[in-house]
Amino acid sequence: MQEESSRHSPRVDTRVIYDRETGEILHIHQAVALPGIKFPDENKLRASAVDLASRTTGRPVQQMDVLSVREEELKTGTKYKVNVQNKCLVAEQSDGTAEI
Repeated sequence: MQEESSRHSPRVDTRVIYDRETGEILHIHQAVALPGIKFPDENKLRASAVDLASRTTGRPVQQMDVLSVREEELKTGTKYKVNVQNKCLVAEQSDGTAEI
């Protein structure tokens, strides 16, 4: 049954682009493919996300890294950063700056 519903549901690819030194979230990128549409390969998805983040923030691509997350991991009103050592998403204390 789950396979049947996934054929009729869009696929969503969510990535967090962050400062590789501080873990500050710079951009959240989502790509959506409707049923029957093939996603670009991993390298193209990553490059597209980082390029857009660089253009919108004015920061060099070399300062950025990408973390793939599930869309449901991001809760509205919660502030996040990336733990750069473990490469995982963490909720920040209330004084953080990255708010979803």
